[in-house]
Amino acid sequence: FNIILENMLGNVARQEVRLVAGNNTLKSVLLSSVPMYTDNEYTGSLAIITDLTQQKDMERQLLHVKKLEAISTMASGIAHDFNNILAGIIGYASMLRRNVNVSPDVLRYVDVIENSAERASELVRKMLLFSMDITPAECGDIDIGSVVSETVQEIRGSLREDMVLDFKMEDDLPPVRGNPENIRKILLNLCENALDAMPSGGVLAIELSSIPAAAVKKDHPCVDTAKQTAYVKLLVSDTGTGMDSVIKERIFDPFFTTKEIGKGSGLGLPLVYGIVRGMDGHIFVESVPGQGTAFELLFPSAMSGHESFLKMEGAHDGSVAAKNVMVIGNDYDFRENAIVILEKMGYRVIRALGGAEAVEAARKARRPVDLIILDMEISDMDWREVCRAIRELVPDVKVLLGRGENIAAPAMVSGPEDHAVGYVAKPIRLGEFLSEVRAFVDSA
Repeated sequence: FNIILENMLGNVARQEVRLVAGNNTLKSVLLSSVPMYTDNEYTGSLAIITDLTQQKDMERQLLHVKKLEAISTMASGIAHDFNNILAGIIGYASMLRRNVNVSPDVLRYVDVIENSAERASELVRKMLLFSMDITPAECGDIDIGSVVSETVQEIRGSLREDMVLDFKMEDDLPPVRGNPENIRKILLNLCENALDAMPSGGVLAIELSSIPAAAVKKDHPCVDTAKQTAYVKLLVSDTGTGMDSVIKERIFDPFFTTKEIGKGSGLGLPLVYGIVRGMDGHIFVESVPGQGTAFELLFPSAMSGHESFLKMEGAHDGSVAAKNVMVIGNDYDFRENAIVILEKMGYRVIRALGGAEAVEAARKARRPVDLIILDMEISDMDWREVCRAIRELVPDVKVLLGRGENIAAPAMVSGPEDHAVGYVAKPIRLGEFLSEVRAFVDSA
């Protein structure tokens, strides 16, 4: 109503509002409205609605990350200072123990001092892990499936009778780079919280699977997947009490806990967060009060780009070997990079340095071309003319246009073939490139 009133006063109005979509989800939108006049009389308003939901979600995630970074910096400083104090306490307690003149009563006091100091030292270690300011344990390429399977067996033995553990794991998962003990700590902490959230019983679900980088980017736009082709996803969910948005925003804050005094240090989830981020991974949380909570952890695959994609997509099957792909472009880096990747994937590749050469190659090809990868900045012909000429020879051919970041995505001149046109970035981002190629070839 405020927008309409502004329009009636002759003003252009803009306001961010939240609307309920058809599936009962909330959408953040920008409502922009201008007044309309007939014979100088206000007759209505013309409004444009811009969906800001994804932008707002990304802003919220970015602010949350920045907050955790600030907290981790503060935690690191406190932990280092506290560690120096503990070093003195533990050192002098050890000297007391070695004193032959100390009575048994004093030795008992020394035991209490040492045990308390060691517990405090463990808290310091967790704080440093959260802040990622600790020399990590020896890291290497680990079989995360084996580590998770062993930990699940340990967890299964501690379940109450009113709880069910549902464990699913894909075969032939790619390795991740990290430390097995840290993976175990992550899973134990998440499962401990899940079991505490189900006082009346329920289902604890653990899933381990591989996921292409393109799918990660689609689900989580804030994740930079440019240097990755695949991730291993660990999903831990429960059917417990869940939590509201206020609590969810604070669960990774050090020392924040919803448990009773003495039952939680408030460092379990910060420890998980620190380990995941230290492995260049990502963690996401979804929770509904009364329905449960799900933690999604993404770890970058430690395999090379080609190996990882081949393992996930099964690229060397017969369907790939039967496909012809033509790569056209005078940009050497783009053209040759694409050719090397496609040949390693098992495709038959035709190379063309220019438009005229490409048309002639398509005419002489023994088998029809299934896919064209065409650099839009080709020099000897307009890329549209190249597409038209080749489509006269191969009407159903699909086209992927190599487009630099400075070039807008155009539409084809004639509408019917628009569905057969896609885009790949220059320079090539391996995961996105392979996903686009596979999608287009499979639909050819």
